[in-house]
Amino acid sequence: MATQCGKGWTERCAHAKSRKCTCRCGGEHHGKARPIEEGGEPRTEITEVLQMADSSLVPRVIERFDYVGYFDKRATTHLTICGKVVIATERDDNPGASITNAAENLWAKVRERFGDDIIAIEHYPKRGGFAEDWDVVTIVNGEAKWSSLTREAVADLIAGRLLPLVVEVA
Repeated sequence: MATQCGKGWTERCAHAKSRKCTCRCGGEHHGKARPIEEGGEPRTEITEVLQMADSSLVPRVIERFDYVGYFDKRATTHLTICGKVVIATERDDNPGASITNAAENLWAKVRERFGDDIIAIEHYPKRGGFAEDWDVVTIVNGEAKWSSLTREAVADLIAGRLLPLVVEVA
């Protein structure tokens, strides 16, 4: 069950031990952390994958999900939650470390907020001279491991037709 937080410092959740939040609300209800921008539409590429999945699932979109990158510098990603599949898309305006370079921190925060039983997917949209890229991310002994996926494989994961090939180990 998710932690419920009150608004303001005096009604913070039990997990907030200081003004710098590390609880499930991400600081939205106390401290000075930037609120999570939830809502909006999924990115075009993800909408196309959902259509391939033939899924009636309505994705949950978080336009800006902040995480800690190098030297405690804030970084941000675009999250799309499709059931147990969570897709982090690298943003053009990310001020900090990429979703790949700070994978351990990003996915730890995502799991803290959405639970441990997610399937973590990194997505880099096509831009510049680079092709679109999809990877399933697993954390093994505190270290990130990546396995490349096709759009079709991501659609199959969302639809439940394919199980992740790598099992996460604590």
